[in-house]
Amino acid sequence: MLSQDEWDEGLKEVVGDQGFIRQKNHYKANQFAAEINTGLEMGMDVYNPVDSLHYAWQLNSKEALSKDHQAESMIKVTEIIDLDTTAIINNISCKAINIKLTFGEALVWYNSDVLKMNSDFYKGT
Repeated sequence: MLSQDEWDEGLKEVVGDQGFIRQKNHYKANQFAAEINTGLEMGMDVYNPVDSLHYAWQLNSKEALSKDHQAESMIKVTEIIDLDTTAIINNISCKAINIKLTFGEALVWYNSDVLKMNSDFYKGT
């Protein structure tokens, strides 16, 4: 097993000194875009509902990747855990959920009073 120091050093190689990936999501019915900051690079991820493809690219790049969203994904959500944790983010009190995936997990902070979510927006994206 890796020590915490070994884990932290490996993480810095991927996300720099920032130590995490920050992703700002934008949703509109059946449309999705994300601004992604890994600390070492900035990128975008956009879903096109017309062709059911995700497009991803790094800023200032002339190349993009695409993924067929209809294809079966190897990464699946295995569990969503509502955490008894709060934090102040941008002067907003936020709650947290932990999303467990087949490959890792994601901590998601949210405030349902500030951003009303509709689960239908996720269908087909």
